[in-house]
Amino acid sequence: MFRIASAVFSLIDFLSSQPIHRIATFPSEEVKAGALFYTGSTTEAFIATAVSIFVNDNKNSSTEQWTTPINTLIRDDFVLTDEYWTNHITLEDVMSHRTGMPRHDSMWIIDDGSTVRRRTRSLRHLPLTNAPPTTSQYCNLMFMVVSHVIETATVLMIPEKKRAFAIMGNTAETSNLVASVLGYYLVDQLLGAPEQERYDWNASNQDAVLVSQKPFNRTAIPQSFYPHLPSPHLLASLPLSSYANSYHHLAYGAVTLNCTCDKSSTALIRD
Repeated sequence: MFRIASAVFSLIDFLSSQPIHRIATFPSEEVKAGALFYTGSTTEAFIATAVSIFVNDNKNSSTEQWTTPINTLIRDDFVLTDEYWTNHITLEDVMSHRTGMPRHDSMWIIDDGSTVRRRTRSLRHLPLTNAPPTTSQYCNLMFMVVSHVIETATVLMIPEKKRAFAIMGNTAETSNLVASVLGYYLVDQLLGAPEQERYDWNASNQDAVLVSQKPFNRTAIPQSFYPHLPSPHLLASLPLSSYANSYHHLAYGAVTLNCTCDKSSTALIRD
């Protein structure tokens, strides 16, 4: 069995759920029922739990299992550049990050109002970089695909199920670092973790901020991404300024590159 993001969550009955504001305050303001918190990749555990429920509820079915190809569940929406893998990548492959699909985070990280269905349909325009399921390759986008599977399958197959999860997101006025501290604080409070045994997230985040504030090393960064570049480097066919323009990709959408110059270098920057 391959590793799948997981965690233990309580199932919430719509008729007896308790408001979240009863668990903690931070720092002195009560956490109200409508509060949203940034939880990042922990949402994968929610999705994995939802898939586990979905598979368990259909344990006597041969068409809704961990080994079920995604394409059979959302046939028109799940299409890859490779026809064979379109028809063979399974729920288990996706949940264990073995689809051959790279991150492509720049495609989805900017919120343009796209639905999970639209994100899923964009996969047909994105290349695979490994043969599934040979390599573990982290891909947030594929978990959006599973979200679409769950939304589609549960609406069509088990609408009478009264289950839900505590949904967490990010607040408009709180940075990711501060929100993560808050999230872990609430968990520690809920579990009753002793103060002296709690991890110091503030110190960890401060270290991360200090690293992010260091000036970029224009020489080291290209070498880290492309360690086998020829020396001397091959020159571009045209000056960099010639590539400054607006482009459009069927998955990435509009991409605008601007040319910036200083005394030591010229670079193309994406808006």
